[in-house]
Amino acid sequence: MSRILVTGATGHIGSNVVRDLLAHDHTPVPFARPSSDRIGLEGLDLEPAVGDLLDADSVRAAVDGCDAVIHAGAVYAVWAKDPDDILRPAIEGTENVLRAARDAGVERVVCTSSVAAVGYSEDEARPLDESHWNDGAMNAYIAAKTRAERRSLELAGELGIEVVNVCPGGVYGALDYRITPTTQMMIDTVQRKMSVFCASCPVDVRDVARGHVLALEKGTPGERYILAGETVTEEEMAALLAELTGVTVKRGLPPRWLLSLMAPLVEGISSLTGKQPMISREVIHDLVGRHFVYDTTRAREELGLSIDEPRQVFEQTLRWIAFLDAVDEPLLSTLRERYPADPAWVAQRSGSDSSSSQRS
Repeated sequence: MSRILVTGATGHIGSNVVRDLLAHDHTPVPFARPSSDRIGLEGLDLEPAVGDLLDADSVRAAVDGCDAVIHAGAVYAVWAKDPDDILRPAIEGTENVLRAARDAGVERVVCTSSVAAVGYSEDEARPLDESHWNDGAMNAYIAAKTRAERRSLELAGELGIEVVNVCPGGVYGALDYRITPTTQMMIDTVQRKMSVFCASCPVDVRDVARGHVLALEKGTPGERYILAGETVTEEEMAALLAELTGVTVKRGLPPRWLLSLMAPLVEGISSLTGKQPMISREVIHDLVGRHFVYDTTRAREELGLSIDEPRQVFEQTLRWIAFLDAVDEPLLSTLRERYPADPAWVAQRSGSDSSSSQRS
């Protein structure tokens, strides 16, 4: 039985990684900031190590006594008024984790990257694989993922430790209490606040968690593994969501030239309000006209990972959205009837409410 430090343990991926480790005879040590909402860890008999990725001393203390690290901690935001709020935790946080691992004698670190660091194909018939890198991105989140992954591999050689990177696709599913941008896009889509404007490679967060642990156990040092689901085109996604929800889903975007005219105005408003712009020059540059198509042979053959089909992924996500009451009526009632909550979620929420009451 191994002790595994999990950074980002209170987040969507991290809280699922913690559970997968427990299910496969490892002892996870969750790493959490003092202010983090730990509802994703409710019901687990675990004592988190408290600290911050930008506090090297706290990371070093957390790693001490562990056999390995799964580094899933990062800011998942597709926009910030100050891009450094996304870039610094990703890059400096990764450096702190790897140096702490070296100092503690830890030999292996699994880092959570993203298909964003792999890139997006200009030809839907030509999937990208682990040899591709997205070095020309403008978006802060994409740049952060790419630069952090590049840095992890550089430091692995300098420090003499094993680093394996995993690159998840569009991650959906349970325990997304904070509602990540990925889940929010589905919520906005089924409520007709936005259209389906690009393809996707949806993957259930439980499969992503399994991929992390398999990478820990079987991954080749210095390699990266794409953990992405089957590609779903705009048309297929709109049709599938319409079928699953009973709602007519919009798809498509205005012409690129019109988006390019709109983007500076939208960005200007966002700079005043602090709210994420619906469209930006970064998004137009990085995503519009690109395709989410990936070759997942390495993860399937070397790790033995299997990934649910898109229908299963979306059904589970709609189940979670209904559980969180994250959509309005009458859609909420429809989703609750079609996708009843997992009893484990209900028990976890009840335990969390009880704990909150006792703490107050």
